[in-house]
Amino acid sequence: MKKILFGLLFVYSFAFSLEINAEKSTVTTDVGKTELNQEKDTKEIGLKKVEGLDLITILVENGNYELANNLLMTLDEEEKKTKKYYENRAKINNGLGKKDDAIRDYNYILDNFQDIDKLYYDFEILKVYVTDEKYSDDTLKLIKKLKKMKLDKESKNKLKELEKIYKKKVNIEYVRNIELGLAYNDNLYNLKEDKVGDMYTNMNFTLMGVNKISDKYNLTFFGSYRNQLYQKESSKTNHNIFFGGQPQYFINDKFNVSAPSMLKLTFENGKYSEFGLNIGALAYKTINDMSNINIGIDIGYKNNKTDNYKGNTFMLYSIYNFIDKSERINAINLNFGQESYSENTYNNKYINIGVNRTQKWKEKYNLNYGYTLNYKLNELEIDGTKKKDMSHNFNGNLSGKTIFDINWKVGYTFIYGDSNINSYDYINNILSTVISREF
Repeated sequence: MKKILFGLLFVYSFAFSLEINAEKSTVTTDVGKTELNQEKDTKEIGLKKVEGLDLITILVENGNYELANNLLMTLDEEEKKTKKYYENRAKINNGLGKKDDAIRDYNYILDNFQDIDKLYYDFEILKVYVTDEKYSDDTLKLIKKLKKMKLDKESKNKLKELEKIYKKKVNIEYVRNIELGLAYNDNLYNLKEDKVGDMYTNMNFTLMGVNKISDKYNLTFFGSYRNQLYQKESSKTNHNIFFGGQPQYFINDKFNVSAPSMLKLTFENGKYSEFGLNIGALAYKTINDMSNINIGIDIGYKNNKTDNYKGNTFMLYSIYNFIDKSERINAINLNFGQESYSENTYNNKYINIGVNRTQKWKEKYNLNYGYTLNYKLNELEIDGTKKKDMSHNFNGNLSGKTIFDINWKVGYTFIYGDSNINSYDYINNILSTVISREF
């Protein structure tokens, strides 16, 4: 096999020397063309005999990925254990559009070979990342990592160029998600009536985009359609349409502010039912690599035609997120607010306190569980007594991924509602299943 390759690639495998005039000379081979531009003085050029990995390296540098890939398969097992083999294979995979394989090869080098220039391979991985939108998050993480390092001038310029390529390639990043769900609630109605269980289906389609306007500004926007079909309540169908946006300003790497807003339209059995609008302000602060905090306000307006009421809502909220030593993601949230609806004199003030945790289970699955305490003080009086409600919400779900990148989730929620008016006490048991996929 090597003899055949030697004959095909004569210019690379034959040692020779050649006197060249001041004029341009061009040497053409079956592999490609090499232009030799000389100064007036004559020079003597010697090409060494090359084969194996050295030959493959030359082919890769000249962009002959298909031929290089074919030769790569002819190498013996010892050559396939070398760093040079994996480096060439990574470049070939990238050149052939197999970007996941290229990244895997570069990471193999970083993980398995000693005394290597890790900065060089970080840049090689970044070169792969910046060419494809799907690596957007990984690209940003690697750029931030490199920016924190003490780079020389050449490396800083290289990083700037790759960042420019990334921004041109990924100005707008889209996420499309479709979700199908089935749930059963054993006490759908929790007023004075007896328990009436019901099963309902959910279908949800969401399109979300992030426009990276500049280093300082982002604009997130989304649209969503949700369909809910109840099996017992005269087969009632709810159609919900959501539109929203969130301009975001980055003061620095650790602090940003944004203004989320959302419009909601609800149709019940094909008839217009409700209009809702929410606007707010949110501040996000990174405390350290393991924690962050969000503090925000939300102001809303709701107009319900079906039940004939309209009014305003206000909420102040905070969420503290942190990762503990066991790599579990924890969230503590606190919010309080007020709802005022003039048409039926329904007003209440409330406070919610919640804790939530997400952790890996058996490496393949995510386990999420939490508890929320809700206290609500109503201005509604029943038989001369102001109604006060406290509810305890325990929930948990297990999720994972199956074939064709389909996500699945099964969950259980238990809610105990305790009111100072006994006839308003209730218990809910909710079972749910969801499958979803991003596109």
